[in-house]
Amino acid sequence: MRDLSEMAFLVIDDNAFARQTIAECLRRYNVTKIHEAKDALTGINIVNEDHIDVILVDIDMPGLTGIEFTRLIRHDDDRRIRETPILVVSGHPDDFNVKGALCAGINDFVIKPFSAETLYKHIVNVIEKPLPFVQDGDYSGPKRNLDCSGHDGKGEDPKP
Repeated sequence: MRDLSEMAFLVIDDNAFARQTIAECLRRYNVTKIHEAKDALTGINIVNEDHIDVILVDIDMPGLTGIEFTRLIRHDDDRRIRETPILVVSGHPDDFNVKGALCAGINDFVIKPFSAETLYKHIVNVIEKPLPFVQDGDYSGPKRNLDCSGHDGKGEDPKP
């Protein structure tokens, strides 16, 4: 079993219960360094002030969405920040949100509701089996072969 006890996590979700649930799941795997943010802007401040090893972010939040947050992180000047693993944790696993998040540069997508074991497996997977990180035009993130046309990073489906 992968030891996560020395790693620092950032959980960004506008729902306090969701943040608490994710934090409790992380604590089951001996994680003690858990930063929480109720919005993406607060999350950006935390990432810039503290060393964060893994980011868990919701998509649907007021202000900046999780997809917009991911794009900002992936284009940060600091390589350590830019390449931090990002997992979207969302109850909106429709094709548009999943593809939009992947096109923004996330490492993985975890669907709510989830078990502590499922979250742990996703985290370990992005840590132990990372995809090569690339910067290609507007895209910055794990190397994937995706057509990202139509995904502007706002997380909103342009279809009515």
